[in-house]
Formats: sequence, structure tokens, C-alpha cells
Amino acid sequence: MTNADRILLNREYCSKQDVIRAIGEVMLAFGDVTPRYVQGMLEKEEQFSAWVTEGVALPHGSGEVENEGVRILTPDQEAGAS
Repeated sequence: MTNADRILLNREYCSKQDVIRAIGEVMLAFGDVTPRYVQGMLEKEEQFSAWVTEGVALPHGSGEVENEGVRILTPDQEAGAS
């Protein structure tokens, strides 16, 4: 996998949880986080929305980070994520 594989462009997702799972899958594939971290992102989304503004989200879990960094995902604008 290359750094370009960390960027997901124009994908369709049915929900915010699907978006978070997709980000988590990339992070897991690169060994950046543990599965527990991805679960933590989903749990935090249930309590507090990760969405900052239209089209921008900052989902995050707690601890269990192996490699710090930013992952970029752009959902298909027509499909959106609800």
C-alpha cells in the first residue's frame, strides 16, 4: 500500500458510521491503530458528533495509536452521509 491508498475519494456511504468504518479500515490496513481504536471512534460518534462543518469531520478514538497522522476521505457529494 502507498500513501495514496490513505486517501479515499468520491466514495458513497449510507451513514456517518460507514464513513468512520471506512476510515478505520484504512488506518487498520496501515497498522496505524488497533481495532479497539476504531471501535472507540464509533462509540464517540454515538455520544458526540465528529462532524465539525459541512463536509469536515474529525472522528477519533482513545489511545491505541501506533502511527499518528491524518486520513482523508471525500464522500460522493450526491450520495452524502447522514
